Amino acid sequence: MANSNKNAATQNKNAFLPDNYEPPKGGGGDNYMKFVDGTTRFRCISKPIMGTLAWDMENKPKRFRLGEKTDGTWKDKPKHFWALVAWNYDLQRPQVLEITQQTVIAAITELNNDSDWGAPWNYDLKVVRKGQKLETEYSVNPSPKKKISQEIRDAVSDWEIDLELLFDDADPFVSIPDSVVQMDNEIDDTDDEQGDDDLPFN
Repeated sequence: MANSNKNAATQNKNAFLPDNYEPPKGGGGDNYMKFVDGTTRFRCISKPIMGTLAWDMENKPKRFRLGEKTDGTWKDKPKHFWALVAWNYDLQRPQVLEITQQTVIAAITELNNDSDWGAPWNYDLKVVRKGQKLETEYSVNPSPKKKISQEIRDAVSDWEIDLELLFDDADPFVSIPDSVVQMDNEIDDTDDEQGDDDLPFN
């Protein structure tokens, strides 16, 4: 006789997913990047969209374009946000990075406006997160300038990501390749700056 104490997830051997399985909430899986404790290294590979992010009483996000009214009942005070496509070096794939931390937005803006640095698609960014909850602190450190490598360009060529769909509460990942390309990231040590026409997602 089968052991009746076995987990329900193991009872149906023909089931693809356990009976009690539910996807994790809030993260969107590997499609969305979050700043982790310690250092998160990434490269901006699109311009950001900007607006206001609010969370309703059911903990669902609602995004408004700049200048749009944020009428409604919200769980917390609506925040200014950026969303952009970023290359995650740890996962070796593109992700959507949504930034609501105003210190991070201010730091990237300062780098962008500094003639010594310029647009952040010309260099990698490292965001360092320390602390927990209300005591969490963020710092932004730029890496030496280098062009986006051909390996990254090749890896993202099969992806189609439309950030504007976030304003419609839709999934911005229009097309995802059947398999995520794993590759070695060779260093391109040229310091030629790139214009936005060179971005994989523009």
